[in-house]
Amino acid sequence: PNAADTALFSIKSDHTPKELEKIDKPIVIYTGHTDWRMDLDLMIEVIQKSSELQFLFVGPVSLPEERLSQLESFQNVLFVGTKHLKELPAYLYSSACAIIPYKRNELTRSIYPLKINEYLATGIPVVATPFSPDITQFADIISLADTAEDFRNHILASIRENTDEKGKMRRQRAAQNTWPERAKQFWELIETQGKTN
Repeated sequence: PNAADTALFSIKSDHTPKELEKIDKPIVIYTGHTDWRMDLDLMIEVIQKSSELQFLFVGPVSLPEERLSQLESFQNVLFVGTKHLKELPAYLYSSACAIIPYKRNELTRSIYPLKINEYLATGIPVVATPFSPDITQFADIISLADTAEDFRNHILASIRENTDEKGKMRRQRAAQNTWPERAKQFWELIETQGKTN
């Protein structure tokens, strides 16, 4: 499974990025490439019905012009472009919830998104579609939603019901998914195999 540099994301940033300083709504963040993986129909419906939320997209965009224009037409959508990895924690700590709204198909079924552990390392709530077996392994610590209505409801509930204790549990889960931890698991597998052969 994938892992992340959770140490970078576990250090709380008190810096508010300039683009976010005047936003007075809870921010729902997506980091990474906005591309073919994203369920745009779901996202557009969620955004349309969520004027009380600000949707923030951090990262490169590879969408057909028509679809990008659709997203950009909403007043509660902000694209800030690609940022250096070291800048991402400030955007995440300024947000109330993180999302992974991927389509469910044969291609996304094989995805273990690096961002899940980056999100969890900050302690903020996460809402995702159940697009792969890997993401559903986090069902005890994140919210999974199939439909736009459920996705929106889970975002609102996750923000409303968030606590310091829940944030601590998310950070603890992320700490199990670091690259050193993966290396340790790798060597344990090799040792186990060696004993059975």
